Amino acid sequence: MVTNILRNLNNFHIHNLASKWFDFVA
Repeated sequence: MVTNILRNLNNFHIHNLASKWFDFVA
């Protein structure tokens, strides 16, 4: 269960960085 939470946080963090990067590029 802990690993699942960490995985979700990691996916959210990566998605957040990707969104900011795409906003910067666009």
